[in-house]
Amino acid sequence: MKLKLPAVFGLLVLAAAVSVDATTVRRLANEEMTNEADLIVIGKAIESHVQWIDRALYTIVTVEVSETLKGAPDHQIRIALPGGIDSNRKFPVAMSYAGAPTLALQEQAFLFLENGEDTGGAYAIVGFSQGKFSIVADQAGVKRVSRDLTPVQVQDANGVTRGTRTFEPLADFVDEIRGHLQSGQ
Repeated sequence: MKLKLPAVFGLLVLAAAVSVDATTVRRLANEEMTNEADLIVIGKAIESHVQWIDRALYTIVTVEVSETLKGAPDHQIRIALPGGIDSNRKFPVAMSYAGAPTLALQEQAFLFLENGEDTGGAYAIVGFSQGKFSIVADQAGVKRVSRDLTPVQVQDANGVTRGTRTFEPLADFVDEIRGHLQSGQ
């Protein structure tokens, strides 16, 4: 039996779409992320493109920085997020990682970042998806940080559990991180 090209392509797309949903990360407290980060910023994603680095596909996001809590960034920084879609090939290639951080265009985020020695000079998010908090306004217009770790398993001293969601006022979160920065000096 001879398979036609569309059938083969369909099987390849289906195989590429399968992702492993058992990603496990070591739970990092906000204090740990503060200490590990080279740069802590609040900013907005303004541009993105995909790029191959070695044999892995990354989405490189340019973030316009509005506030810096740690480090001295430029007005704009680049962040490498694992995964993406390279549609510039004869047959598009996609890579995805369960629980990997994402940044949508125009999304505001609070970010814990580390120097990207392995990512072509772009920053990496500390603790995989743990170091990225979306900034959203609640119904009353209060800005809050939100993080969804439900796609990953989180390991701590008590074992491995499913990740959780967080939702707290941005002002309180900023105060907490500034407190960690002051106590770490």
